[in-house]
Amino acid sequence: MFKTEKVNLEKIRTGLQQDHVLFKSSLTPQITKLQDDLAMESKVMDALDINTENVKVLDLKLQQSEKQGVSPQSSDPKQRGEGGSNVEPPKVPIKPIIKKEPKGKENLIEDEPIIDDNEDEEPDEAELKRRKARDAELNETQRIV
Repeated sequence: MFKTEKVNLEKIRTGLQQDHVLFKSSLTPQITKLQDDLAMESKVMDALDINTENVKVLDLKLQQSEKQGVSPQSSDPKQRGEGGSNVEPPKVPIKPIIKKEPKGKENLIEDEPIIDDNEDEEPDEAELKRRKARDAELNETQRIV
């Protein structure tokens, strides 16, 4: 009597172990995709933070030049020779280049930046803290898996 129950429980335990292995293997690709998506989002957010800071700096420069009564066009004096033209070339607004990646099974993350900004800036303390917290969260997620 106990022998048949023991055999039945062993079968159930083996079945549960197999189900657990299958469940874990089905979650692994989904977790990997989520981690890749998070890394992509982090890169986009970092680039957005940098661009936002650049816009703030340019806005402050503009406000300061307006307070001083200097027009933005005349804040960069240029030498003009005889017969020089007073017409300045139109300024082209700086737009970030955002690459559109095809969706599918291809590698979602590449080594090149998503947004092209040619300025190399060191991150400030707040940015370093955000990155450290994000890295800690990723490490915690990987440790759980």
